[in-house]
Amino acid sequence: MAWISVTIRKGLIVEKTSKIVHCNWEDSFAELFVKTSEKYEASAIEKVLMAKTDKFIESHEVPIDAPVYLCHQFNCMFVCFVLVDDTRSDAVVSTCMGGATDTVNAFDILMNRSHEIVLPESKEGATRGDICVRNKVLDLLRSMKLGWHSDLIDTLGKKFVKALSDTLWTLDPHHKQFIDRCCPIPCLFRDFQGFNDWQSKKQKKPQLSQVTLEKYIDLLSDYLMQPWFGNSRWQEFRSAIEELVESMFKYKRYLESHNDHMKELHSRMSPARPCEESFSIVPVAASTKPTKESYSEIECVLSNSEDYEPIFVNEFAPDDRYHRRHWIDNFCLQFPIVLYKFAHGSSIGTLCFVWKTPSDTIDQTKTSQIIAKLTLNQSTYATRAMRKEFIDKYNSLAKTPKSILRNIYKTLVGDDSSGTCSVEKEVDDCVVQALLELDDPQIVIDMREMNGNPKSTRFNQFWQELGQ
Repeated sequence: MAWISVTIRKGLIVEKTSKIVHCNWEDSFAELFVKTSEKYEASAIEKVLMAKTDKFIESHEVPIDAPVYLCHQFNCMFVCFVLVDDTRSDAVVSTCMGGATDTVNAFDILMNRSHEIVLPESKEGATRGDICVRNKVLDLLRSMKLGWHSDLIDTLGKKFVKALSDTLWTLDPHHKQFIDRCCPIPCLFRDFQGFNDWQSKKQKKPQLSQVTLEKYIDLLSDYLMQPWFGNSRWQEFRSAIEELVESMFKYKRYLESHNDHMKELHSRMSPARPCEESFSIVPVAASTKPTKESYSEIECVLSNSEDYEPIFVNEFAPDDRYHRRHWIDNFCLQFPIVLYKFAHGSSIGTLCFVWKTPSDTIDQTKTSQIIAKLTLNQSTYATRAMRKEFIDKYNSLAKTPKSILRNIYKTLVGDDSSGTCSVEKEVDDCVVQALLELDDPQIVIDMREMNGNPKSTRFNQFWQELGQ
């Protein structure tokens, strides 16, 4: 149950002063009008306004069939029904032309201006990307004949245009990413590309985070709940905004699942892809048909090689991924062979080796030896948790710089993983260069700092001998 303050106006004339009306939240504004007015039918209503104060300075226009519960949701307990004005005031301006009289109602002019749909002003001649996006948003609204009443421009229109412009500016460099993840940008906003040109500014590509997406999802969702957005003239634009919010929400969920998966991998104390799960062996019997021309080169190399001598297949395979897969899957020569595949799970892809055998029967001992040798020579990728455990343990004991400990760990384990960020990678590269190539005592780290007290004179004779 609710108590609403209701006013009825017809043009500039107040037909009924504020009246407190008792109604249900489920009632429509049309039903509220019927309870208030005995003189007019609901069909006489031109528009319905609700506001937080009886001055109606910051008011919201709502559909007549909307529920009164909107007043509670937006904390607006004052409602004004504006009726269609079919009368004229005595204040007229008369002009006589050729015996004819044209009557202009001054009040009608004032009321018509207040009902005009207007937009915030564009910034002409702007070259800055974000301002160009704002101007394009205004052009889009103008082409669809959308806007707000003049009294709502400062409080509502400018804020909405800024929120949508900021959203489209942020999404500008990421349209392809959204399409790749089946989260397409709505057709209405697909032309909003090329404004955030980070490449011409020689900057890094902007990163799109969960926090940023959530910020704009919440912002646009708040506007979608506004009563004016339910007006029929906004229907097409509202549908596009809903699609945009839905796409951002789907991409945000993808980022969340991806980040959770990466955190799980980084925290593991074993490689994400164990060696025993990363390879496969496929025996291929000798073919009775002539060898295809695409396999002639690899067949010639294998013919001149020893039995159980592995040959790297990727060097002979087509460059195109689609044709390479079919080429390897249909591998068939004039003699029996064994096809070995090893997948790193990184950007390196799958490495394939092949060796010929004297017969279709495979020698398990020799095969195991080849696999062990090939696996030993493959790159190893340690997780962050594995490296962190080693570095934290020895850094606390010897107070050794972490950059040195990372290099020691990679050397001992054969870890080929890159740094966690670009800065760490640059530091690690400098350490390798200093240790292996340079002979500058100002750069090479004093090893005495890694063996106790650097001021100790215990090894002075040793250092003197080295200096000779």
